Amino acid sequence: MKRIGLGIAALAADGPTVSASAVPASAAGAPDTCISGFVWREARPSDHVCVTPAVRRQTLADNAAAASRRASSSAIRSPITINRDVRFGGGIPVGGWTSLTLNRDGTYKWSGHVRDSGAPSYTHSSVCIVRFSSGTAFVFKSSGRLHGTFESGSRNHDWNKQGHSQALAQTWRTSTGHRWNCQNSVTLSVAGLVDSVLKAVGTATKVISIVA
Repeated sequence: MKRIGLGIAALAADGPTVSASAVPASAAGAPDTCISGFVWREARPSDHVCVTPAVRRQTLADNAAAASRRASSSAIRSPITINRDVRFGGGIPVGGWTSLTLNRDGTYKWSGHVRDSGAPSYTHSSVCIVRFSSGTAFVFKSSGRLHGTFESGSRNHDWNKQGHSQALAQTWRTSTGHRWNCQNSVTLSVAGLVDSVLKAVGTATKVISIVA
């Protein structure tokens, strides 16, 4: 009777897809070895599919570059929300809050409320800076006069600035992290306070200012 040999198809191991046909180990050779001119692919330690040396080199290169080809897991989450209480020591009767929200699409909202509940008047300054890892810093600032008992005028300083910045959207896409710092003062000018906050967030290669 004539015998008919049945071929057994080799199953490729999980790993990078390669455009080459797997070659089964030689039936006449030692177990789990490749015929002359072929080597194990080794997409993973247990991958003993026989391929040409060129395919094996490409597979190893693909594995080495795998992490760089994946979408970044450290992308900045949206939104960035920073809510802060405004309080002063030394008996200064000024208090309130500030709120900053930034979104990946470049929209933002910068708002706050500060009140003078005492007799003296003050000029209040508020600054919030967000510096992205790409080097660009976005400066949000506001200032206003708080009128005390001995000066006519409003005791309050309120602001609510909303808008869109294409630069913010672009910077977000090219950054993997950010730092922020917010400060308030009734003694420093806005410019002086901006300098103080910039020092806190680190060197910026570009500064974009948004005033409320």
